[in-house]
Amino acid sequence: MTEYTVAAFDVEPERVYPRGPFDEEPRVSLGREEHRELRRRLLLQALDGIELGTWDHQILDWLSMWEPSTLLTIAGWIWRVKAGASAAPPPLGQGSDGSQHDCQGDPGNPVRYGSVTPPTASPPAQRRCPVCGGEPASSRATFCSDKHRQLAFRQRQSAPPPPPPPPRRPPRHQVVYQCPTCDERYLGQQRCEVCNTFCRRLGAGALCVHCDQPVALSDLLTP
Repeated sequence: MTEYTVAAFDVEPERVYPRGPFDEEPRVSLGREEHRELRRRLLLQALDGIELGTWDHQILDWLSMWEPSTLLTIAGWIWRVKAGASAAPPPLGQGSDGSQHDCQGDPGNPVRYGSVTPPTASPPAQRRCPVCGGEPASSRATFCSDKHRQLAFRQRQSAPPPPPPPPRRPPRHQVVYQCPTCDERYLGQQRCEVCNTFCRRLGAGALCVHCDQPVALSDLLTP
């Protein structure tokens, strides 16, 4: 753990001021109240050349009450940022590693440098419209047109068709009845006029178009 003395800061603060980066917590033999002005002066030294306002000075007074190790870390950040900003950028056409680039070029034949990211192993599969299988309108679209997009939405939102209703029993005037005694048939009439007995139900039917006699549907379906 590095430790700095008060005398060193009082005599030559610019030379002994730690700029970091710090691998461990720096220590300075300073109190909390008696050397508050010295802590404020250390921050002002790091902020040298930066215009400060009234609120900035109030924050400096507040920071001067912090631990010396915290103040040294903050000041070290400021020093390292200022040192990096003051470094001269490489000349035009020269990279940071000293390599040369042709900055003039030909306006009619622009040059594109290679990407820093490696290419994928295989190109992505071409997207197709899920409705018709056609090519979408753009690379970000899913459907080829708004019509197919709306059609797919309606198919997703549409409810399944209701089950078919059970077979409805035909009304009495469409039912053929037959007398169990004389085998006389009636359409829509349940009592035999000859025997005066109730007839049995044969099912739905109608009058024959040729003989005008009641014909049950089961008679036509029976092989």
